[in-house]
Amino acid sequence: RPTHEILKRHIKKVPNELHQRVLELFFLFGYSSREISEVVEGMSLSNVGTVVYRFKKEYEEGSNLT
Repeated sequence: RPTHEILKRHIKKVPNELHQRVLELFFLFGYSSREISEVVEGMSLSNVGTVVYRFKKEYEEGSNLT
């Protein structure tokens, strides 16, 4: 399981700042997808789920997250 610092470093590599915010709230602050969709303007529940899913998938595959 990655540490808090490793996650922060990998999240900062994500080019989209809005996606970075979603990932910070989810992984670093423990917000649920629903909570994030309510506090981040322009992010639906579905969008939040997609951002988190893609980040997890890239992390597991080691793509851009080493």
